[in-house]
Amino acid sequence: MLLRRLAGSGAVMAGTAVAVATGSLASPIFAEERTRREKLSIYDDPAPPVTVVEYHTELERQVGSVRKAISNVTYDTQQSLRGVVNKWIKTEQSVEAKIRELVAKDEPITPGILYVGVATLAGSVFGRYRTLPIRLFAPPAFFFVSLNFFLPKLSHNLSQYYVSIEKAHVPALTEQREHLVKCYRDALKSSESGLESIKHKTESGLQSGLQQVEKSTGLRIGNALGNAQQAAAEAKEKLV
Repeated sequence: MLLRRLAGSGAVMAGTAVAVATGSLASPIFAEERTRREKLSIYDDPAPPVTVVEYHTELERQVGSVRKAISNVTYDTQQSLRGVVNKWIKTEQSVEAKIRELVAKDEPITPGILYVGVATLAGSVFGRYRTLPIRLFAPPAFFFVSLNFFLPKLSHNLSQYYVSIEKAHVPALTEQREHLVKCYRDALKSSESGLESIKHKTESGLQSGLQQVEKSTGLRIGNALGNAQQAAAEAKEKLV
């Protein structure tokens, strides 16, 4: 009986040894396994990075679009106003330069311009109780006549400037005006020549009449008249 128990326990131990050996062969054990174990850190693990995602609400989008539109309109308005101001400054500078060009350096403006203003006011007073055409044309007529009298060089420069503008912008009006001026000058020349011929005929008729009177009376009326005319001419030359 004892032998059987020893034999049975030996068989169990042998089976256990075989099982241990088989398990050892199935999972091999390495010598460096203990050295590969990582040591635990005394500090906490670093926190993962936080990524912020920007998110806009619908109200923010609407407010942003309105704000952008207002900024664009404001910028455009500022640029437009700046352009208008620059144009106005350039216009003032050009007008100032043109006035300096038209005003003659050797012709003082004062007091001639004051006399021109007084004459223009006198023209308006003169035509106040007249008919409508006289009331309309009296002040400018007095203005141009007084300007030509008190400031002749300025009047000449203004007329030349007006002619240049008229030729540049309204050439048809320039042609009509020149034609009217030519007709007026021709009529004036013809009237002057007619007056000269009438004067000559009158003088010749007067001379013939005086000669007839001298023949009939014997008085030297022609010599007396010639002496009077000569004295009048000499007095006129002295006045000039």
